[in-house]
Amino acid sequence: MRSVVSGVFWAVVLAVAFVPVEVRAVEPHEWDFSLYDFSDQDYFDDAVCNDDGLPVVAGYTQTDAGYDVLCAALDYSGDLVWEHTYGGDYNDKAHGIVRIPDGYIIVGETNSFGRGTPGYSNIFILKIDDEGNLVWQYPAADDDTAGGEYDDGLYAVVYDSVSGLCVAVGYWWVDYSTWMEEPCMIVFDPSGDEIDIRNFRVFNLGPQTDRAYDVTLLGTDFSAVGICGETKPAGSSTSDAFFMVVSESDPAAPVDLHTFGEPGTNDKFYAVTCDPFSGYIYACGETYSYGVSMSGMYVVALDLMDYSERWHAVVDGPNVESARDIITLSAGEEVYVLGRTNSFGAGYDDFYLVALDATDGGRIDDSPFPETFGGTGNDWASAICALPSADDLNLYLVGSTSSADLGVSGWDGIMVHLWEGAIKEVPRREALVRVSPNPFNSACRITADGVASGTALVTDLSGRVVARVPIENGAGVWEPAPGAPSGIYQVRIGNTVVPVSFVK
Repeated sequence: MRSVVSGVFWAVVLAVAFVPVEVRAVEPHEWDFSLYDFSDQDYFDDAVCNDDGLPVVAGYTQTDAGYDVLCAALDYSGDLVWEHTYGGDYNDKAHGIVRIPDGYIIVGETNSFGRGTPGYSNIFILKIDDEGNLVWQYPAADDDTAGGEYDDGLYAVVYDSVSGLCVAVGYWWVDYSTWMEEPCMIVFDPSGDEIDIRNFRVFNLGPQTDRAYDVTLLGTDFSAVGICGETKPAGSSTSDAFFMVVSESDPAAPVDLHTFGEPGTNDKFYAVTCDPFSGYIYACGETYSYGVSMSGMYVVALDLMDYSERWHAVVDGPNVESARDIITLSAGEEVYVLGRTNSFGAGYDDFYLVALDATDGGRIDDSPFPETFGGTGNDWASAICALPSADDLNLYLVGSTSSADLGVSGWDGIMVHLWEGAIKEVPRREALVRVSPNPFNSACRITADGVASGTALVTDLSGRVVARVPIENGAGVWEPAPGAPSGIYQVRIGNTVVPVSFVK
């Protein structure tokens, strides 16, 4: 059965401030949701916006044999544009998705293809086109040698537009006798008709189980990536959250590893993002440190230059809280953290959306959005997308729900749409941005159709902001500062980026 159910709620929520706990009332806001019922059990694990600002979600759906990878494109109203499943005779699941120039890359795990299957899982990578049609998969359907000897899987993937490569991370089971897993990274060129692997690494972080959950490109060096996850120190039954910097291209390059949390407690990072505009890297997950009641949302800001901790925030309640995704908005001024709460909301686990000040981690009290979403069953948030909009701030939250009062039997995928203001506005397409002349040698004119006023950010290829150009009546002029080097720069308005060449 394939069906979509939509609803609209006025939500009155309770929110918790940082430790010590402070319960506060929040004004009601409007939100809507759509349910996606493909089988008895459907789960959404990740989402990405396509070129039109529409969400494309990835996860898995139940079949007679187990689970198949599921990918679906949605429109602004939450209706299905297309949906496809992929897999074989056993369990196949997707955990991450990224947009590439000619389609999407999906990563996860498979028990149907590769070495050791069906008894053990393998890393699973799929390339699909813009309509969801399968271009290639790794391991291929007839490949029984790819993958590790035991269980392996991938959780996240990013696309580096500078190198044209994808970087995916997950875990690799290296030692059956001690049940030891280690973080792994696979770098590949997605552009062809089959996978082109450039770099594969397994990171030995210690004698116990360690996993990588997310990866981000680093704005100061596009040849390096930041990876987050959990690691268990030698002799410990508890885990530390970790962030490490890894070369994208050099398999022999050393790893710069940093751990977080208090000794003897369980701490994990599930998501990480780099924001070159604020100069910070933000990682989030869960913590049992810092005097929390059970587990709390854990957010850490790292300096982009030396990866030192600048601040951390813990969002706690009387029960369990956990963060699963994080984004920055308003040119790096705000951090939105999405996760789960068992302390607040309608019952059991609910979606939990917390707004923080990006510079110090302080709670933002005037966020335009409510903080909890869901019904009386379990509602598990997985990913957050911000839609380009010239008028209002629009967010899509995706995950899975078992709340019968929302109309669910079993588990369904769910998308929650939030909009700023009382009336829902369909987001407009990004403004058409032009730079002329291009190349230029002294000054260039930046025009943005449909933008009355605003700011164009000019960055170098490392992501460093070199100029902020006022846009008035749809136009502005950038004149590089004296001494600015020749080279390729990027002009950014909203989510639109235009390369420009400065030649002295």
